[in-house]
Amino acid sequence: MALHIGKTIAAKIKEVGMSKAEFGRRIDTSRQNVNSLLQKSTLDVSTLTKISNVLETNFFDHYIKQLEFLKKDEPPAPINNQISLTLNIPAEMQQNLLHTLFEGNVPKVYQRLP
Repeated sequence: MALHIGKTIAAKIKEVGMSKAEFGRRIDTSRQNVNSLLQKSTLDVSTLTKISNVLETNFFDHYIKQLEFLKKDEPPAPINNQISLTLNIPAEMQQNLLHTLFEGNVPKVYQRLP
């Protein structure tokens, strides 16, 4: 089953007992936009970072746990619920991000990225 980040965030909001209005205030958006966010299956990195900080939860870790198979040296075989993420960032930032995601053990297949 593919990760639905909106549902994951909604569950965390409920778990911590925060109202949607308070959550919206903390991420600087309206309650109506909160409802829209919670219906999305994907979010941009800056929004997810802000939400992670407000809820004191690393929501990126949810993606990483689903993608543990990427730690292998070979690219994974395609699967029906595979998550795809495309970021247009400078090469140095790509390497820093990979280093962080893989805790310094970047698989060979990703070391060849520009």
